Amino acid sequence: MTTMKKILFSVLLLMGACMEAAAQTEDKTVVIVSDWHLSDARSFDANNYYAWTNKNRDRIVNFLNKLYANPSSCDVLVLNGDIFELWRTPTNVCMVADEQGKLLDDVQYLLRIKEQNADIFAALQKLHDAGKEIVYLPGNHDLTISKEDMEAAFPGLFTNAFDTPGTGLYEPFGPNSVVAIEHGSRYDYFNAPYPHGEMGTANVRSDALLPPGYFTSKLGASATVYKAAQQRKKTRGLINATETDEGNRTLVSSFWNAIHVGVGAPDFNVSTCIDGVGDENHPVYKWEEYAVTETNNPVLYADSWTIKNWKKRCEYNKVPVEIPLSTGLLTGIFHDYTTNLAFTQRLCNPKLPTLICVFAHTHSKLVETRHDALKGDVVYLNDGTWVDEMEYSTYGVIRYTAATRQYEIQVRKYGRDDTDSMLDCRYLYVPENYLLCHSDGSIEFQAKAELVESGANGIGGIKESENIKPVQKVLEEGQIYILRDGSRYNVAGQQMAK
Repeated sequence: MTTMKKILFSVLLLMGACMEAAAQTEDKTVVIVSDWHLSDARSFDANNYYAWTNKNRDRIVNFLNKLYANPSSCDVLVLNGDIFELWRTPTNVCMVADEQGKLLDDVQYLLRIKEQNADIFAALQKLHDAGKEIVYLPGNHDLTISKEDMEAAFPGLFTNAFDTPGTGLYEPFGPNSVVAIEHGSRYDYFNAPYPHGEMGTANVRSDALLPPGYFTSKLGASATVYKAAQQRKKTRGLINATETDEGNRTLVSSFWNAIHVGVGAPDFNVSTCIDGVGDENHPVYKWEEYAVTETNNPVLYADSWTIKNWKKRCEYNKVPVEIPLSTGLLTGIFHDYTTNLAFTQRLCNPKLPTLICVFAHTHSKLVETRHDALKGDVVYLNDGTWVDEMEYSTYGVIRYTAATRQYEIQVRKYGRDDTDSMLDCRYLYVPENYLLCHSDGSIEFQAKAELVESGANGIGGIKESENIKPVQKVLEEGQIYILRDGSRYNVAGQQMAK
């Protein structure tokens, strides 16, 4: 090895052995939306109506146009899964097909959705042309869509943030940074991608991914069409603490029984023809071919209740921390399980740098904070949904102010009259030297993140430190912060004119 190569090798080794995570040096505002559930024209048929989002489509357009009209309100728009609806049709309707029942591929079907929702995609294109990055992550209802499908249907429009087939992960401030965004369905037994090829499912395409939730979603659409109440029994008491295959089978079968009771559809046979699950020669799956019961071993999900099967599925979906199958089952029913998984999987995981984690999936907006012994204060955000059945739509905002190293985390309400207001907010201060990255991929926390109070009478967004003067009282402007260099910030962390 030459002297120059030795020097270069030593420098690289030293840099990799002990290196602070790259600091975010610029202000940045990330807007997060999810669960639009946009579908094709068939879902709006008055005689067979099952669309989740119809009336609110104009609201989505107005929201996007509002972002366009206020350039400082958004640098990156994240579409955090379930933007497209590729699951929810009645049991007797093939999802990826046209009005005549002709089967389509995913790109053709995306183009049908694009045509039906032309105003929304025109507004997205306008934002993109104005220089805003638009990031797409798959959810469970659009997990069959690939990067290639997205590029073919929407060339150049989206940054596609997939980390495995059917799931996505986006870190808006770069690798080893504090914010991680994902849909959250990878932890859910019913909705996490099910790699049929690796699981040995017979007579389906090897890359088919549809999990059991696809079938329950079809039952739900039938319940809508037939005006039936889809009953879901509370099953917490059925959890088997020993986590055995036998106990898990009992639990899984109880879920299937609870889901189909009272749906009111004429039968429980499901017409599929999507993603290799079923084909023209086998277009319908009968109840016993996909539903788990105490005695039935279904064709599609054979042994899906076993610990071995669940572990393999979690590994495929890059689940950071192993979770019991019973937790995976309950995650699909109870929102607090999804919230807890955000903390155990990412926020309180000592192997990951995440301090702010964003999920969607549950249609339930939330901001929640907890304290971790290593990391300090951590924040979970769920951005909610835009489906018609909600009184108002919700979205998330993460705004970073570089001068003060503050992250402002908001969940906001967008009403039917296009009013836009904040529902909840947290401010997180992250010290510059909080994280050390080692060459072996491990990380070390050197300082702790801290919440800054942001109550009705409090001042949030700026943490006083050696670089910031005490709060100044300026009567004509209200309370502000004045930094050592003379720059001024209001209580929301926005820079003001000197």
